[in-house]
Amino acid sequence: MKMRGSVRQRLLGCCLLAFGVLAACGDDDDGGPPPPPPDLITFHSLNLQPEGLEYDESLGRFVVGSSTQGTIHTVDDDGNLALLVADPGLASTLGLHIDRDRDVLFAAGSTTQGGAGLGVYDLANGEVIRVVDIAAGTSAGPAQLANDVVVADSGAAWVTETLGSGVYAVDAAGTSSEFTTSPQLSLANGIELYNDEVLLIARIGGPLMRMRVGDPQSLEPVDTDQVVSGDGIVFTPQGDLAVVTIGGPASVLLLRSDDDWQTATTIGTWDSATITDTEPTTAAVRGDDVYVIFARLFDEANSRYDIERVVFE
Repeated sequence: MKMRGSVRQRLLGCCLLAFGVLAACGDDDDGGPPPPPPDLITFHSLNLQPEGLEYDESLGRFVVGSSTQGTIHTVDDDGNLALLVADPGLASTLGLHIDRDRDVLFAAGSTTQGGAGLGVYDLANGEVIRVVDIAAGTSAGPAQLANDVVVADSGAAWVTETLGSGVYAVDAAGTSSEFTTSPQLSLANGIELYNDEVLLIARIGGPLMRMRVGDPQSLEPVDTDQVVSGDGIVFTPQGDLAVVTIGGPASVLLLRSDDDWQTATTIGTWDSATITDTEPTTAAVRGDDVYVIFARLFDEANSRYDIERVVFE
């Protein structure tokens, strides 16, 4: 049956209108597609030395610490730096972790009293929830340098203590306990949690270590296809482990495991072609992308820092 012209026009108009609505659903508030993630963000602050890095999805900004000042800041895609936390209880902030379920930020570092501390903050406004001396109340000697932190679904945290060769547990109420110390954790650095059951611990000089939560006797090296001398580590959305290396064959290694991290294989590497005067210290995930930060540690005269997107080869 033939349609009259007016009917055809109305149907065509409806189709065009529907197409426009569908297209608009994929656009941002300005009516265009969302911008691609930046490849490089540069920001400035004299002697900040921001070793730690996280990405806050709610704010749409990176979060960085300061190994020299103990402060925590946000960085937007244009490189604008804004103060988030100024806690007199911490002298340095190193590893960062955002508990996305509770909108809480954890920061490992050193206290103003010279001990190893874990700061816990309200992510929305930077207010201090608590600062924990991770060695207080334990049988261990004074802890000096909390390096990195990871948090379980329960809110419990695990903290690496680099100089004391250990991992400390801090429960959701802020009570700390010495989980384990071992020569095998000498220079323990980055830490991640797999499936809420297995801790992975990077060591300067390697190897990558694994340990079941609650069972220090299970501490053992991960069998890898090369020595993994690790600084910061982070799981990608695909379940692989990005390892920022110290003295490794590449600045970042991408590892994959199919046996709960008893063994792991290198499936990707990355070296920056842009930042060549220094090495990255740690990594964070933004959407589907991995970013690293160039902290330029121990350079007190420096004021430039970079966050770069990683593309594995």
